[in-house]
Amino acid sequence: MILSQFFSRITVFIILISSALIYGCESKADKARDKYVEATHTRLLKIEHEILALRERADNWGTQDTSGFKAQIEHLSDMEIRARKQLETLKNTEEESWQTARAEMEKRMQAAEKAYQNTRDW
Repeated sequence: MILSQFFSRITVFIILISSALIYGCESKADKARDKYVEATHTRLLKIEHEILALRERADNWGTQDTSGFKAQIEHLSDMEIRARKQLETLKNTEEESWQTARAEMEKRMQAAEKAYQNTRDW
């Protein structure tokens, strides 16, 4: 009984130490990447919400011709989808190349945000 408790405690201790080592091995670049990914995900959620609001606005225009406005919304939606795919790629980027991937992602996000502003001001 005492021996099994001892081995149980040793096992728990080894698991805790292993977890600490694995978590502690995460580099600053990995942490920075994860923080950027989280912030960018939040930006994409905002754009997605705004797209829904723009679609609702277009639907409420009644008899006015909304084809140009709806085309702008679809273009914005496509940009948001491509940005989401690129963000998924960025999540798995190695430490050495993540800054380059981040720069490309930032360009895509800025373009999507500008497209939103242009569509919103239609």
